[in-house]
Amino acid sequence: MSPASSTGSIVGGIVGEAEDVTVSKCANNAHVICDFKNSGVNYAGGIAGIGCGISNCYNTGNIIFSETPSNAVVAVGGIVGGLFESTCQNVYSTGLLSTPTSAGAHCGIIAGGGSSDAIFKNLYWYDDYDIPVCGDGTVPEGSCSFRQGTTATTWVLDEAQYGTTDLLDALNAGSYGECVWFEDLHNTNYGFPIIDIYEDYPLVGNEWYYEITTPSGDISFQHLSHVSDTTLNHKKVKVIVKTNTLYDKDNVIQTREYIYDENGKVYWWNKTLEEFTVLYNFAAMPGDEWQIEVGTSIITMHVDAIGAVNYNGSMFKSLTVSDENDVFSGTIVCGIGHLTSFFPELPEDKGDYEVNSLRCYWNNDDLLYKEGDVDCDYIYHNYHFGVDENEAPAFTIYPNPANNVVYINDSSVEMQFITSQIELMDIHGQRMEIRVKDNQIDVSNLQNGIYFIKIGNDIVKMIINK
Repeated sequence: MSPASSTGSIVGGIVGEAEDVTVSKCANNAHVICDFKNSGVNYAGGIAGIGCGISNCYNTGNIIFSETPSNAVVAVGGIVGGLFESTCQNVYSTGLLSTPTSAGAHCGIIAGGGSSDAIFKNLYWYDDYDIPVCGDGTVPEGSCSFRQGTTATTWVLDEAQYGTTDLLDALNAGSYGECVWFEDLHNTNYGFPIIDIYEDYPLVGNEWYYEITTPSGDISFQHLSHVSDTTLNHKKVKVIVKTNTLYDKDNVIQTREYIYDENGKVYWWNKTLEEFTVLYNFAAMPGDEWQIEVGTSIITMHVDAIGAVNYNGSMFKSLTVSDENDVFSGTIVCGIGHLTSFFPELPEDKGDYEVNSLRCYWNNDDLLYKEGDVDCDYIYHNYHFGVDENEAPAFTIYPNPANNVVYINDSSVEMQFITSQIELMDIHGQRMEIRVKDNQIDVSNLQNGIYFIKIGNDIVKMIINK
């Protein structure tokens, strides 16, 4: 990485000067080279020179000074040069600071200086320094040095924070749900903890559409929707309505589920035990395990691998997981959920259906994920708006529910002219092969379920029930 350098009065590894903003989830590994010519006030920091809030960042680059004017005032810190009316929290620095040659130098392992209304907390630095944490000599709340642990990628705090001496655990506890910190197992950051760079952490979506099947092969869907927030057991939770639709929207099985996220984990309310259980652990690494309590049963999830997936230009962390009885094995995507079934469902609890796969996922009405060539916009439209059965379409079908043959009655257009315009779609929005003769549609090859026949702008829902 190329070093950041400046001959002006302000320099930072990420940003020089900024007001009314917070730099978060950023890292600097480059050296910051300061060649100040200004005899006035100068600022230098591994992340920022001056002015902005800083949260969940780290610096491993050195800050190097050339000769500065003897009457210059210099504020230099491993994270920030000067902080005013802002907050610097949950950061660490391992870079070395050279001493400015000017007499008016304010140096700190983390910050060179700050105003009385600046807030510093949860600051960490590597090993011992002969300079203070902050230029004014203070050691902020929840701050201490750390040293190498038993391996090249583990780090131990000299003083316990959040009840732990493990640097990684302390960083995750102090992240306020903003990101996840990981062990640098691949040595991309000299073994020091790294930050989750994936978007949409941890769970911010509002609608999921899963395919379900019955033992006879009938296909329908499971719809989940984030409908509101509430408080449960002193936690602010998201209310998820889960709807299993069998053949018609009037024939449903509906439940309410409750989840919340904290420190890289998503928790699910166990209605039987009346307590929360870990549903997803996005901070987990290969070899880690966690337990999901489903009713009175326990599923032990093992992380086989981690990776990243790209959906529509956005990157997401993924976990490949497995369990002994293959109840919840598969892929979990951070910010979306399990790609097979959002919640684990034990065979004795789910009845005569099987949740197969996530077909579509919408975040605030925007389609974020779809499987294959599924027409998710069509699914979304028909789930929410459906077919207006109060307004008579230009054509009707009979019988409905159908078995082997469906007849189309169209009084507005001759059938021979509309045959080529007839479209048949399944509940996923996928177009099906269609065999039409005169006003008859052969549906003998279709499985039980919901379908839609479309002619022009008119759509009629058809139910196959053999």
